[in-house]
Amino acid sequence: MGKSLKKPDEKFQKRKAVGAVLSLNEILLDLIAATRTYEYFFLEAIFATGTENMSTGIWRMCFFHLVDALFKYVETYEYTKDIIPDSVRPLAKKLFKECEEKNIRSCRNNYGSHHRDLLMNSISPTNEIKSLIDSVIQGDQYSFIKWINNFEDVPDPSSVQSSIEKIRAEIVKVFELDGSVYEL
Repeated sequence: MGKSLKKPDEKFQKRKAVGAVLSLNEILLDLIAATRTYEYFFLEAIFATGTENMSTGIWRMCFFHLVDALFKYVETYEYTKDIIPDSVRPLAKKLFKECEEKNIRSCRNNYGSHHRDLLMNSISPTNEIKSLIDSVIQGDQYSFIKWINNFEDVPDPSSVQSSIEKIRAEIVKVFELDGSVYEL
């Protein structure tokens, strides 16, 4: 009877917080890598002489990497929403809802890393994948990239990257995590 049931719960919550921070670190790195790749290849005019096929391939690589990273955020949010501090809970939920509205889960589960539509059990034609991409980005590659990481106005407080950084920092602060746990 001498042990409190509260202590193991606090340990579990802190372990969950560490997992959230580590996951958010990975997500940030993936988001930055994909948006910077896009910036490098498309905004720096590197592909001015490149072929359309190469440009499409680079865009798909960046897009699906971003979708995968955003889906990791969705999963992290779903698993850790109970430990997200009140001060950033609305922000975390808003980002989760934005990902859901953009059909990130469906895109990742049905097309990401697959060459076939798992729901229809058929090979996905290129125009079908292009249509899916357009539905997620709402027909605007550049705005989608800026929503994630507005490299023109860094730090952009409304970007996905800034939101995740705020959520991560608040978890670190509230759970008093050691710096080595969350450094990038």
